[in-house]
Amino acid sequence: MTEQSWQPPARGTDNPQPVPSLHLDEQYAAALAEHERLQEFRRQLFALTPRIFVTPVLVALNIIVFVVMAANGVSVFSPEIESLIQWGANVGPKTLLGEWWRLFTSMFLHIGLLHIGFNMWILWSSGPLVERLMGNLSFLIVYLISGIFGSLASAYWHPDAVSAGASGAIFGVFGAVLGFVLPLRRSIPLQVFTGLKNSVLTFVVLNLLLGSAIPGIDMAAHIGGLVAGFVCGLVLSRPLDEDARASRRVRSAVLAVVATAVGFALVQVMPVNLRLEIVNLAQVDQTTREEMNRILEEIQQGKLEEQAAPDYLEKTMLPEWKSLAERLSKVKDLSPEETATVEAMRTYVTARLEEWELLLAAFREQTPQLMAAAIQKGNAADQALQQLNERLQPKEPAR
Repeated sequence: MTEQSWQPPARGTDNPQPVPSLHLDEQYAAALAEHERLQEFRRQLFALTPRIFVTPVLVALNIIVFVVMAANGVSVFSPEIESLIQWGANVGPKTLLGEWWRLFTSMFLHIGLLHIGFNMWILWSSGPLVERLMGNLSFLIVYLISGIFGSLASAYWHPDAVSAGASGAIFGVFGAVLGFVLPLRRSIPLQVFTGLKNSVLTFVVLNLLLGSAIPGIDMAAHIGGLVAGFVCGLVLSRPLDEDARASRRVRSAVLAVVATAVGFALVQVMPVNLRLEIVNLAQVDQTTREEMNRILEEIQQGKLEEQAAPDYLEKTMLPEWKSLAERLSKVKDLSPEETATVEAMRTYVTARLEEWELLLAAFREQTPQLMAAAIQKGNAADQALQQLNERLQPKEPAR
């Protein structure tokens, strides 16, 4: 019998013979290896950060502040601007001109039930994974740094707006995830890395699109928090092993110190925001007039002695006007148009300050000459204010 060897079927054969394949075994082995890698990654996360407590505490603090505000009469659906400012909301002229604590307190205030509900849902659902990834202390520091830098960006870009909420800090958390995992993309399971990256990008892009379409959303705070969080994530990024756990506290402390120094330096070198100065002048002017009217009314009603009024007004009113005059005297390096506006502001502030000083002297000395001089200076200040308002009116576009 003749021995025959197997030959591959010729091309065009109607019934080709099946060719054995090992691809299925290789795919199964690769999937099993990826699964084991994923399980090992999860074990590392739980070993490095066994307990999650920062996220629940942050959520609880936000809810407690909201409840306390509601218990004190603040509307749970549409709180008034005055109430938000009283409780520590972020507003440019107050925050950037000395009340720096608003950068922190505004992170725990929310403008209605829907606002806090959405923010806390996002924080509760995303916070635990990020906290395990970075560690408890690192997560807390990233959250606070992102929120503060987001508030700073908001106060500078929107000085006439009142802002509040945890959105800047939450954007920072997502930015930190991206900054943290990018350097580790080869050591993190592909499924985890892809999932985190897609979640972050989807959240950021969707919210930025909504922010550009819906008025009232503080995009400056979102972007400021996102950038700050991303930088923090890059700084804190380390392989998930015991060496990283041992150095977490040191790196977190260094990050906090450096961020504080950067924030302080940033405030010192910030260019003059003319819009901020205008808003601040308008607020000081309005507050002073209201205070003066209140004092005069109390004197007429016998609630305040006339002799006590000058000392009170000198302590509460004149310092703000003197501070305004000092700030405006230091403004420089502006365009010719802006320089003219600042000069008009200086003229008004100087005239109004002189009016208040003459008025206080007239109260003290009870002389008609001083009162007449105060009235004359007040007329000059009103004229300067009218000229300033005309300059600040929007110009008609050229045709």
